[in-house]
Amino acid sequence: MENKGIKVLSICLAVLFAASILFLIVGTVTEYKKAPVRSQLTQTQFIQDTIVTSEYYQPGTKEFSDIMRAKIISNANLAATVIKQNNAAIFAYPVSSPFIQIQSNGEPVLSTTSALVMLKSKAVDLTGEPYTINTAIYTMQPMVIYNYIRITFLLILGGTLIAGIALLYLYLMDQQIPEAKAVSLAIPKDKNPEWAPVAEPEIPADTPETETELSNTDENPLSEEIPQEQDNPDIPDVPDVPEISGCEQPQEDPLPEETCSTARQEEPVGLFSPVTGFGWESYLEDRLDSELVRSASIEEDIVLIIIKIENLDKTSETAKKIYEQLLVFFKFRDLIFEYKLDGFACIVHDITVDTALSFADQIYDTLSKIMTENGYTGKISIGISSRSFRLIPGKRLITEAEEALSRAMDDQETAIVAFRVNPEKYRQYIAESSID
Repeated sequence: MENKGIKVLSICLAVLFAASILFLIVGTVTEYKKAPVRSQLTQTQFIQDTIVTSEYYQPGTKEFSDIMRAKIISNANLAATVIKQNNAAIFAYPVSSPFIQIQSNGEPVLSTTSALVMLKSKAVDLTGEPYTINTAIYTMQPMVIYNYIRITFLLILGGTLIAGIALLYLYLMDQQIPEAKAVSLAIPKDKNPEWAPVAEPEIPADTPETETELSNTDENPLSEEIPQEQDNPDIPDVPDVPEISGCEQPQEDPLPEETCSTARQEEPVGLFSPVTGFGWESYLEDRLDSELVRSASIEEDIVLIIIKIENLDKTSETAKKIYEQLLVFFKFRDLIFEYKLDGFACIVHDITVDTALSFADQIYDTLSKIMTENGYTGKISIGISSRSFRLIPGKRLITEAEEALSRAMDDQETAIVAFRVNPEKYRQYIAESSID
């Protein structure tokens, strides 16, 4: 029976391991076959974005470059881009990319030997002048490969653990079975009759069979507890209470009907809040996690800015003007999220803490002016935290920004506080974590 179980387990594990490897191979091959279509769509989309941006900002200006950098960051298929006019580069990003090489004349060019990156070039007309847009596009994103490998590893690891547990169980069973056999052989009735009473104790003759049955019944706790609960007059019967959910649940201080309806309206529906036009707060951590992974893959810093405006009525005209200005500052509504009842959390790429402080100061002045013009007296507080080239989750970055915001709210002299990482302490923390 044990040999049969081992054979079945071995077959199942072999099938699992083979399926895991097959999953990895089929998944990567399927993704690679999609590369031509994906790269063409990526190039077409980026060229279209470049043309649209050039209609508002002259190519080569700071505004044009800022928007194009954001476009590249938001597109995971783009590895690097160089835009040239008359063979002179006016835009290259990211400069630190391994796919951008600087020639002897100082001009950046795209170059790669990787089978996972495809180089494309196309001449376009921007503002009536010829430009060349060169793009390095991933045939398959590194994150996609990582996900396939991770799933395969987890499947194989799970199978290995199951095999280890099964072998340990069989080993323990083998240790117990011989011991039981030795005991049974030590006391055969026919050869050692004096041991028979030990193996089969006799019941005294004066003990009637009915009495034995009643004794066994009395020892059963269920037979006593059930009648006591039903017949006890001191315990009142508890009627069945129907399950109540949502705003109908009984509470010590029941919410008014208006509060319940408001709560229903503020539940996340879609990607953006219909009131502010920004992302729901519940989506912030997941989006921040993905942006941190992306920024780490291209060795870029990322900053989280939390803005709190005391007692802000999000449906007021003042709030609408604030929304417009936030969109002007951060440009992309999918990187702006609601925070609590009167705040906003904003993700900013490729800036340092010092730059973020200066940026936050501009935001503070603009929002303060709007509030003053509309007779609003609530305090504005801003908390800032950055990745600082650490490998941390979004939850950690949010916690740091919230701590900075809390200090900004308590400080009477300044309304902007940034969480700055101590490199020495952080390296010490990493070293101690590795030892543990």
